[in-house]
Amino acid sequence: MVLSGSLHDDIARYVDRRDTSTGKHGSPGLPGSPLDWRKTDELPILIIFDGLDELSTKEEDGERYARELLLALKLMLSPLNTDGTPIRALVLGRNLACEGAMKASNIPVQHMLNVAPIAKMTNETCMMPSQADDEIEDPDGLMSNDQRATYWRKWATLKDLDPEKIPAAVTADSMRELNVEPLLLHLLVISKYSSDDWEIAADNKNVVYEDILQ
Repeated sequence: MVLSGSLHDDIARYVDRRDTSTGKHGSPGLPGSPLDWRKTDELPILIIFDGLDELSTKEEDGERYARELLLALKLMLSPLNTDGTPIRALVLGRNLACEGAMKASNIPVQHMLNVAPIAKMTNETCMMPSQADDEIEDPDGLMSNDQRATYWRKWATLKDLDPEKIPAAVTADSMRELNVEPLLLHLLVISKYSSDDWEIAADNKNVVYEDILQ
């Protein structure tokens, strides 16, 4: 989606386009803009923007585009939420990209939600001081759960592999950039670097992406 100055119009054009990557004639978009449905529908609307940190390969341009997107969102949502069906936006991206764009757009950082890892969590993981145990509510003791081995066992069972033969890469500390988030862990598991060559990926995570794209 290209920002032209009116995010409302940009969204309408984007969802109405035909995706020609699916074939010669493309696939139809949505029958109209979801922003217009709120005029006759009482259901609240949530718009999800994924990849705030991927707006540009150049860091400076990426930061500028991220700021522009959040500012455009604020300008669009403020008048829309004065009456009618509520509309909200969820913007996904890495912490650094989100924090910088939020500060530049005067959006309180407290509005940012972090997705919990599937590895064991600590106060540091939650970005909380070590003495703030009483401020963390965890009635089911989920912070102490390391679900990576469970993830492997379920995947291995589906693939007729030995579920108890857990590759070292699945829980290795040197692979935390790839093995604590479900999606990245899955990419690691389906690559050749989940077995004997995993230490190569520990030194260069990009080889995992190269492998699964071949």
